[in-house]
Amino acid sequence: MKTVAARAYPGAMSSATICPHCGSDKTARILYGMPAPEAMEQAERGEIVLAGCVVSGEDPQLACRDCGSLWSHSQSASTTQISSRFAEYFANWKIELPPGAEDTADRGTIFKAGWTINYLFGYDGEKYLEFYATHRMTNDRRHRIYESGRVVDLDAIQEMYMYDSKVPGSEEEAKRRYMEHNQRVAEELRQLGLYPEGDINAYLRTNDVPPPRTAR
Repeated sequence: MKTVAARAYPGAMSSATICPHCGSDKTARILYGMPAPEAMEQAERGEIVLAGCVVSGEDPQLACRDCGSLWSHSQSASTTQISSRFAEYFANWKIELPPGAEDTADRGTIFKAGWTINYLFGYDGEKYLEFYATHRMTNDRRHRIYESGRVVDLDAIQEMYMYDSKVPGSEEEAKRRYMEHNQRVAEELRQLGLYPEGDINAYLRTNDVPPPRTAR
C-alpha cells in the first residue's frame, strides 16, 4: 500500500454507466489522494466520490451513490460489499470469505481462529450472505449481510437467561422463554443448514440442561 497524490483511475465513465448491483445510474468515479478545490466542488455535485490517500493498486474505481457499492471495470458484477463487510466483521481474526465465494454463491463453512462459521447466500429482493458463527469464548453470532453493505442482526441461540429472585416464578418463566427461543432458533438454523452440528454448547442450550443463570 502507498500514499498518493489525488488521482482517479483510468476508464472514465459516461452518464450511461449503471451500477451492476442495484441498477442505479447515479454512479461516479472514485478519486484517491488529497483533493484539489475543484475536486471538492465535483464531489459536492456528485460527479466524483472522494476516497483516502492510501491505495493498494487493487482499489475500486467506481461507486454507486444509491446503494454504496464499489467496483472496478475489471471486476465481476457479482462482487459486492458482502465480502468486504464480512472481512470487516472478522477483522480481528483475519477471517475472510474464500476467493470466489460470491461468484459461485455456494454455502460453506470456515474454521479459523477458534471460530466455526456456517454461511449461505440467498436473495430476497437483494443478494445477501447469512452466517452463523460460534466460538467457545464468546456468544453465538448470526447476521445477514446484503450486497449494498447493509447488515441485519438475526436471532441467535442465547447463552444464558436472567430472572428476578425476588419474584415468585420468575426463574421458571425466564427458563421457559429461554428454551422456547433457543429451540425455535435451532430449528430455523437446521432448516437453513446453518445449525452448528456437534457443538456441545448449542446442544446444552437447546435441551433441558440447566444453563448459566443470572439472578437480580
